[in-house]
Amino acid sequence: MAEFKPTHLPGFPVHPGLFLREEIEARESSVEQLAELTGRSVGELLAVVHERALIDESLAEDLGRALGTSSEVWANSTTLYLLTLERDYLRDGAIEMIAAAD
Repeated sequence: MAEFKPTHLPGFPVHPGLFLREEIEARESSVEQLAELTGRSVGELLAVVHERALIDESLAEDLGRALGTSSEVWANSTTLYLLTLERDYLRDGAIEMIAAAD
């Protein structure tokens, strides 16, 4: 049975670093090995895995090639994360405006 993780709930903003970390673990690999495959620095990949940086288009292409996936998988993970954050920000702002009007 799959482990329940609250960050996997629909609509919850999930940083693309979580997906990358899970992909590395599922392949029983390491950030160092992925860095070698992508030609990227370990530090750059660690920043993503530790959720301090996002996956840009160039990195998405490198990840797609190295992992045998499409680059869109990785680019879309960043887009979905940013859109979810924006939605939450707008929702929270609307709630504050309604509360202030009462």
